[in-house]
Amino acid sequence: MRKITHFFQPTTPSPRLALRRSGARHAFALVAAVALSTTGALYAPSADAANGPFTTTYSGRTSGDSCNTSRQIVYYAPSTGTAPFPLVTWTHGTLGIYNDAATHEYLQYMADAGFVAASIQYDNDTDVSGSELVQKARCIFDAANPNSAINKLDALAVVDVSKGIFASGLSQGSLMAHLSRNFHSQVRGAWLSGTGDTGLFSVHLTELHYTNTALVNIRATNGQQDAVFGPGYCPGNYAAGNAQQLKHATGVGYGSACSVATSHPNNTANVSWYVVPGYMHTTDFGFWNKHGQCSDPWSRCAVKDWAKTLVTP
Repeated sequence: MRKITHFFQPTTPSPRLALRRSGARHAFALVAAVALSTTGALYAPSADAANGPFTTTYSGRTSGDSCNTSRQIVYYAPSTGTAPFPLVTWTHGTLGIYNDAATHEYLQYMADAGFVAASIQYDNDTDVSGSELVQKARCIFDAANPNSAINKLDALAVVDVSKGIFASGLSQGSLMAHLSRNFHSQVRGAWLSGTGDTGLFSVHLTELHYTNTALVNIRATNGQQDAVFGPGYCPGNYAAGNAQQLKHATGVGYGSACSVATSHPNNTANVSWYVVPGYMHTTDFGFWNKHGQCSDPWSRCAVKDWAKTLVTP
């Protein structure tokens, strides 16, 4: 596994997910890890810390069957305010761990912001064919399935999905988040990290190009040197490759196939993406949990504030 290093944020640490290849199928895989700066620690919950963690289960996907395999959900709830609350979902990357330390930290962060925040275990194996991905997302988000993760969460006294769902995820998990609104009308927005649509790893989803989510709100970020999505269309040119991945995933393009990618946000009224410059991260990770000032529109703080505008308190 590659050496874990923190983002170029000397006083602000970041949970990271290490990227590696997995086997002859060249499917992308993510191994959970946490990187700390030399001067700080992970996000510290507020004085009114989030309640949790709590657990529940739903009927998820296993390759070769429908939604009939018991899967875990871990979640946190706000400690202040009046229940029920809107929902944030998190789906981890290929072979990642749904309840690792970095995930707990993110869930607490979003719960402190007024959401019930849930990490959903799913069949995050290396089968990333289009049909498999669609079915995995269906088992998580299907409004018509009483045993889906969303409906199991909505059955909790602290959750009301009619107030809104904000879907987030990394790598394969970002594809779950991206497909979410195809299965539930209350998804108000999605935050996609380390994302794309590439034939390089047999990930090609026409559903990603014109999803219902794309008609609502998307923010997507990839690291400039991401070795999975970077070279997919432009071998050796990671920045341009990322631009193409984000173009295909969101439907919002920039330049030609192998032009130099922008280091600035590419925005429409409701869809935006960003190739995170290499100087802000020192490895080729898909860019995930960037800390930073809320004035930076791509910081986690800004994403959190944006998510709050999309839901009903």
